[in-house]
Amino acid sequence: VQYRVPFVLVMVNNGYMGLIRQAEQNYDMNYAVQISYDGPGGHPGIDHVGIMKAMGADGIRVTAPDELSGAFDWAVDRAQERRVPVLVEVMVAPEDDSAMGKSIDHIREFEPVEHGVPDPQAAMPELAG
Repeated sequence: VQYRVPFVLVMVNNGYMGLIRQAEQNYDMNYAVQISYDGPGGHPGIDHVGIMKAMGADGIRVTAPDELSGAFDWAVDRAQERRVPVLVEVMVAPEDDSAMGKSIDHIREFEPVEHGVPDPQAAMPELAG
């Protein structure tokens, strides 16, 4: 905010320390990983969007998949318009597993990918002239 750098930050929020929980699964544990609580207005815990706004930035919370596209469009426009960082906080189920790996080419998906995985070598028509 101080340097007026516009960018969009995407946070996937499950109200858990999800990567810790996933690491504990091999040991049949699910211990001390929940970080959500019943916050004001039914929000599960920390209001990250409120924090962004309090610091002079902006943000939006997404709770349904069909809201994502509009939220991203809004965030890009808002960041450019106000020249500040903008958060898109995407709420997901607490025990959803996150794709993870030791490097980008070793990512493990724990859930099926509905629309397939794009070919990283394919051209991106949306970026072409």
